[in-house]
Amino acid sequence: MTFRVGNFFSGIDTEQMRLTEAGDLGIGISTPRSKLDVAGTIRAQRFLVVKPNLGTGDQTAAATQITDGADSSATAHCRHGHAESNRQVDRQLRHAGRFRHHGKFRHVGIGTTTPGAPLEAYKSAGANANGGGLLVSRYNDGAGTFRGGAIYSRFISAAGHDALVFGVTSSGTRNPYADFDQARMAILANGNVGLGTTTPGATLEAYKAAGANVTGGGVLVSRYNDAAGTFRGGAIYSRYISRQR
Repeated sequence: MTFRVGNFFSGIDTEQMRLTEAGDLGIGISTPRSKLDVAGTIRAQRFLVVKPNLGTGDQTAAATQITDGADSSATAHCRHGHAESNRQVDRQLRHAGRFRHHGKFRHVGIGTTTPGAPLEAYKSAGANANGGGLLVSRYNDGAGTFRGGAIYSRFISAAGHDALVFGVTSSGTRNPYADFDQARMAILANGNVGLGTTTPGATLEAYKAAGANVTGGGVLVSRYNDAAGTFRGGAIYSRYISRQR
């Protein structure tokens, strides 16, 4: 499939892009040899560069590295090995202080230059403050209104443990990462899991605030649920039942 620009009626048109049967896309080139082959300069505000898999096929043969003290970081790779471009990209990433691709272990660190896993999002935090996290949203107006969820680390003093917290927005201007009152589930370092509470007192606690004659936390076990109010199954839950007279 080709994409052409020009005067089609007079036959004066030029091919600008081609998609081959193999799924390779060429921009400015009619015979792309990789998934994206560009004959020219690529300009972007941001981009992510990772070390290629040095297996079979048309791939970069070697890594260019620079050393910053005791820390060695894999630089960006250009198709034809432009080392200076590689160094410029690496310097920009390090200057931003938010991203580092650690070449030795192929780990990515966001907020840290010593990631301890394939991906680590780090933020220094004391007790009752959110550490590294991830916000996944479907809406963000840039003015404080979110629709989505978050997962982050936090030391919860009330529980006396570090925790992995899951938050989901329930109102307009709440941030599921920044606002702890949006937490919906917590996994404590002692293994306790809380649903509806961040201070679970047992291996699994399902909590819902409830007054007299109102159902509290519970578990619904069903074999059928049409999402319209029809269930087939059972439930176990807590409830304060006022004395009957």
